[in-house]
Amino acid sequence: MHFTFNRFIAAAVVSVAGSAAVAQEYWPELETGTILGCEAIEGIGLFRYDALTSGGHKRFMMTETCFSQEDGWFVGAETLQGLELAQEYGPGAGRYEIIEDGDQAFRRRNVSSAPAEIGPTEEDYRLVADPPVLRQSVWVPQQIERYAGYDTVYGEVYSFRSLAEDLDALPEGRWYADSYTVRISRLDANDNGVTDDNLMFGSIPVLFDAGPAGIEILTQTANYSGQTLALDVDGGKVSGQYGFVFSNPVLPAAREPGAYETAVVEINEIMGRLVRDGERTRLVAFGLGRATLRNAAGQVAVDDATLNLQAIPVPPDVSMDVFEDMFPGTVFPD
Repeated sequence: MHFTFNRFIAAAVVSVAGSAAVAQEYWPELETGTILGCEAIEGIGLFRYDALTSGGHKRFMMTETCFSQEDGWFVGAETLQGLELAQEYGPGAGRYEIIEDGDQAFRRRNVSSAPAEIGPTEEDYRLVADPPVLRQSVWVPQQIERYAGYDTVYGEVYSFRSLAEDLDALPEGRWYADSYTVRISRLDANDNGVTDDNLMFGSIPVLFDAGPAGIEILTQTANYSGQTLALDVDGGKVSGQYGFVFSNPVLPAAREPGAYETAVVEINEIMGRLVRDGERTRLVAFGLGRATLRNAAGQVAVDDATLNLQAIPVPPDVSMDVFEDMFPGTVFPD
């Protein structure tokens, strides 16, 4: 089977010198791709290339993917052939490795795969033999083909069995989302006096209403304020933007010198899909953008930020009491 990528540069590289003016114009380097004719399990993924031994430069690729468990191959930012099931974690879950890469497991190219479950209750999390959506991680520590001069590639992937091609809009109603935003430190990001105070955004559960006027996020919090989400859908394919402002939760007197006060996260590139999950529709997406840190002295540092997003319509049998416990003090509209 032959796969062809259509590639283009989606965001230009801007030099990041020490000045705040230049730093504020920084966006990470991103390339996007498509696959023509996937005859196995299709998906989407976000891949990060790291040049660990030559200055720490990073670049990213968001692309469609294709995965065959039976024939042992994966096509994404990199192509892997000869994958074997090295360990089965449970129904529908396991780690596939190119065992011939060597005796050291951490040096083998591999794909780890598990059901991508999401929901507001514990009953939503289960292992099934043929999951409709897979959440996968891809590790390539050798034989990197796409770009020269990089040491490792790490990717996160959602693979799915049924794209909702008939949908040109997000179905209206209330949605539950679990977004995971990661800030990736660049070696030159903090040369201008801003310290990060061990900043990690982590997992952010979100409740939002989708309607004709767009998306309204109902669960703004003290630390995650100003959340915005805008999505466009065309034949089940999703693009858009996401953003929020994160406030430093550390008591000012306990912060490190130069610590950031706020971090403004702007995800300006999203690749997503609306997929069939039994009788429900599920949104899966990845995104890339930047996090702008500012401290009390007005100093600014800009870093890379990635987004991993899943969302489902709130099941009609789930009481809003579940969300009132998750978001204490939030008043939800009827």
